[in-house]
Order: sequence, then C-alpha cells, then structure tokens
Amino acid sequence: MQHDKIKKIQLVEKKDALSRAREKYELFVAGAYIDIGKPYNHPDNIADKGKVIRYKIWDYYNSLGHNIYMGEDSELRTLGQKHYGPLSNAVFL
Repeated sequence: MQHDKIKKIQLVEKKDALSRAREKYELFVAGAYIDIGKPYNHPDNIADKGKVIRYKIWDYYNSLGHNIYMGEDSELRTLGQKHYGPLSNAVFL
C-alpha cells in the first residue's frame, strides 16, 4: 500500500516539474542600463554592481525562455519616477 502512495507522489512531482519547465513569464527588470547585445564582461555591462546584477538576471531568465522587458523607454521611466520617486531605479516585479 505504501509503495503505491510513493509512486503516486513521485508521479505528481514529475508532472509538476514538467509543468514548471513549460511555464513562460513576462518579466520586467528595471535598473541600470545594460546592453544585451554585448557580452556580459563588456565595460558597458560591468561598470557597477547594478549593471552586473541586472545583466545576470536578464541572462538567467532569458536562457529559460522567458519574455523579458528591460524598460528602456523614456515613457515608462517617467511613469516609474512619478510613482516610485527615488526608488524608481530599483523596481523588480
């Protein structure tokens, strides 16, 4: 009897892992400007810790196939500054 329960739990775990692997997210990653067209170690992408962190976040989620919006447009930046004030460059949703 216990063997059947263990098998069912293992099956549920495998189904859950497969389901999570198929999930795709729309992510917005704000922060210091990075150039995703250049390699990670390019001076434009490692000038400060914020750039390094943002590039690593972008690279990780991009490699998983998620859709990432970097928020580099001025209208979004203006809206963020109005709403978040001095914290507008540190929003991670």
